[in-house]
Amino acid sequence: MLSLCELRRVAAVLSDLLPEARLRAMAQTDGHRLFLRLHVPGAADEPGGTRHELLLSCHPEAARVSRVQSRPPSPTEPPAFVAYLRAHLDRARMNGARIVGDDRQLALRLETRESVHHLVLSILGPRSNLYLVDGEGILRAAMRPLKDTRRDLALGEPFRSPEKGAPSEGEDRFTTFADADLLDAIESHYGPAEEEAQGREEARRLSQCVGKELARLARRQQKLEKDAEAGDEAAVHHRHGELLKGALGQVESGASEVVVEDFATGEPVRIPLDPKRSPKANLEWIFKRYHKALKRATMAGGQLADAEERRAFLEALRDEIEAHADDPEALAAIAERDPVKRLLARYAPPPPRPEPRPDARRGGKRVLPKR
Repeated sequence: MLSLCELRRVAAVLSDLLPEARLRAMAQTDGHRLFLRLHVPGAADEPGGTRHELLLSCHPEAARVSRVQSRPPSPTEPPAFVAYLRAHLDRARMNGARIVGDDRQLALRLETRESVHHLVLSILGPRSNLYLVDGEGILRAAMRPLKDTRRDLALGEPFRSPEKGAPSEGEDRFTTFADADLLDAIESHYGPAEEEAQGREEARRLSQCVGKELARLARRQQKLEKDAEAGDEAAVHHRHGELLKGALGQVESGASEVVVEDFATGEPVRIPLDPKRSPKANLEWIFKRYHKALKRATMAGGQLADAEERRAFLEALRDEIEAHADDPEALAAIAERDPVKRLLARYAPPPPRPEPRPDARRGGKRVLPKR
């Protein structure tokens, strides 16, 4: 992650590089990365101005501020964090960057006609996060869940720096790069590392879903195997029913069993009966149990074949995911397959979006709730 020394230099570079920059677009492509498109007005002889694609990443292994040439496609449904930013930072003007709390925290000051906000990138390794803090110092939104990063913070309450000693300044690993190239150099250093880490995370997520489905399938196969054993039960009921047909006259009312001779083997066979049923009703009851057991066994046989085919598919999918664990593009393609989409929907669904509510200060415009 960036050292405090490097982050101080980034703050200075941003303040010089993006004076009076206007925020033109925002996109959150995953749970860690926020892209900001900023436009710096040109001079009188440069009417077009300059566009910059800024990346703020709070990835646990590669948190950084950098500049990119392009960004990945945005999700069809924008995550809650960027939806909140769009509602409150539309056409905001950037007015400088600074270090917060003498720690690895960088704040971008963004001003609109109605308000002032700060985007605060907090670089704390596994607890890194990106926060939106209003002009009064109140925490309004966080990209990553607070329970995973800062349990001592809460939305709607004052933002505070971590309660620990100030970190060492560290070293500047980008001293060979001029200030104009610093943000590009940071991306060249951390971008591939984050892609690899994202690939490992995606492979782990997909593998976990496949593993859960295999475990569920194993439980189902056990039940089906037990149902398949009903074939033996059906054979017993069928034998008892056929023998009872010729011995109904021997059955006494209220008897709990009857012993008849099996003419095929010459052996006595004990047939359990329901004493509350008549002899004829017992015969019907035995054949009913026979047909029920036979149906269970027949259905289980076919479903066992389907389950075995499903198990082979899942094991092949698991092997494919493991083989492409270092290839984010291949993993993304795997995740787009319909069978895999269904697995993800069952075992790794996206978090629910909070319901929007009217904001009176915005003339009834529906925005995401602040808590």
